[in-house]
Amino acid sequence: MKTIEGLTMSGEKIIINVDDLHFRPSIYAIIIKDNQLLMTKFGEYGYFLPGGGIDLGENHIDTLIRELKEETGYTVEVGDLLDIQTAFVKSPVKEKYSHTIKIFYKCEIISENPQDIKLTESENILNFTQEWIDLSEIKNLKMAGDDGKLLEIVKNCIKK
Repeated sequence: MKTIEGLTMSGEKIIINVDDLHFRPSIYAIIIKDNQLLMTKFGEYGYFLPGGGIDLGENHIDTLIRELKEETGYTVEVGDLLDIQTAFVKSPVKEKYSHTIKIFYKCEIISENPQDIKLTESENILNFTQEWIDLSEIKNLKMAGDDGKLLEIVKNCIKK
């Protein structure tokens, strides 16, 4: 049986049987405003960027716009493609193993409507919140399910 190294949301390395993986491409936004980065906090697991899974039959840009509206209440304009990564992760809620392609775009907030926020059951279980974090503090954050590449993407975005 073929295995691959993956991560838990806590960042622990794990070995995953390839046969246990399901494919879940996802897309995330880097939004910087007033020298702060919008981050999603996953309770005790740490921080990541706002965004989420691309549903079957859904255009990836439409996914990003939908996910941001549902998670933050923000309507965004999607800008430059910043990076694409592959990851193998274990969900702490559904106990599933995912093979994900993570797509990162720079975005700008167009408008805000808190009534648009509609968190999923899993997001509520994870004590899902949004926080604006000063750019100077990003390097000190505990990142959820990250292999160390997220900080590099944010740094490259700031340079642009």
